[in-house]
Amino acid sequence: MDVTNIHEAKTHLSRLLERVAGGEEIVIAKAGKPVAVLVPFKEAVRPNRKPGSMKGRIWIGPDFDKVDKEIEALFYDSPIEPPLRHTRSAVVARRKRKSVAGGAKKDRRG
Repeated sequence: MDVTNIHEAKTHLSRLLERVAGGEEIVIAKAGKPVAVLVPFKEAVRPNRKPGSMKGRIWIGPDFDKVDKEIEALFYDSPIEPPLRHTRSAVVARRKRKSVAGGAKKDRRG
């Protein structure tokens, strides 16, 4: 395994990748301490699937697709939008009432 520092790895990444593609493993180090290893990529081997291989091992109940009334009620019997919240706080409403009742504000300059 060849050890390479981070700066050299960044500078010559394409060369290192070519070597890795050839089957070589390369260690990348920072301040002399190994940080990562570049290794060739290997495709995962997927097992061949055979239809019916779980026959007798899985059981599905006769009511697996039965509708739950509580969940159905949540979808069809509840309102589409949430209830409206207060549009103004009580303090803002009081200020509005005072300004309307008191008329126009007087100019304090004089």
